[in-house]
Amino acid sequence: RLEVARELQDPRLEAPALEHMGNCKRDCGDVPGAIALHKQARKVWRGLRDRAQEAHALQLLARDHEQATDWAQALELYTEALELLRDTGKAQCDVLAHVCR
Repeated sequence: RLEVARELQDPRLEAPALEHMGNCKRDCGDVPGAIALHKQARKVWRGLRDRAQEAHALQLLARDHEQATDWAQALELYTEALELLRDTGKAQCDVLAHVCR
């Protein structure tokens, strides 16, 4: 997917492909690889000024840091995601639920 998205030069296809690859890396235990891919996805969403999707990418990054037991960084990322969602009027319960755990 990522190759096709890059070939088409479509960032709206590239970011989800990066997120999917990051999730696969995390599921296989490669947390540093997941973090790198999720950071790239966040950068794409930020470039597109899609704050809701950027918040989603932040949540994925926070989950990566949870897996790495970097609780302070995870909390910081969840908080940043929540702020982005508040700015868009889409404060979602799943962010709050993760922050409160």
